[in-house]
Amino acid sequence: MTVTRQLWLVFSLVGCVAVSALILGPVPNAKPQAEVFLGQVEDGGRLRNRPQRREFLRSLNLSRSQIRELQQIRRDYQPRMRSQRQRLWEEREAFRQLLSSNASNAAVEDQFEVVQTLRQDLDRLRLESVTAMRSVLTPAQRQILADQRRQP
Repeated sequence: MTVTRQLWLVFSLVGCVAVSALILGPVPNAKPQAEVFLGQVEDGGRLRNRPQRREFLRSLNLSRSQIRELQQIRRDYQPRMRSQRQRLWEEREAFRQLLSSNASNAAVEDQFEVVQTLRQDLDRLRLESVTAMRSVLTPAQRQILADQRRQP
């Protein structure tokens, strides 16, 4: 998994957690929000509790304003990323169909170039989103993120 993809997953997790915490708000006589929500991630309608992620997010010690900024960045990029992934999937399928058909080599190569360009565009979009999210973090939070990436 690429570093960009790892960062995107981490920041997507941060966005899901932050949205959950802000929407649901504090619960009287319950555990603090950080303990309740930081380990829960929406995944296809299911909530998953991952202790390592919970501890990692807690270690970032994000402020409310950072959470809001990260949420906004996620809201801005998520539809674009979804659209780009869908288009890439469709063009990749077209490429696979060309490979299994009697299409000319030139047609296959042209479709390959389309797929490669879309893949690069998606990677660029991921990088933009990650750098936007990264800019919200303090140097200490960035260091925590870098340390986490180095762990196996």
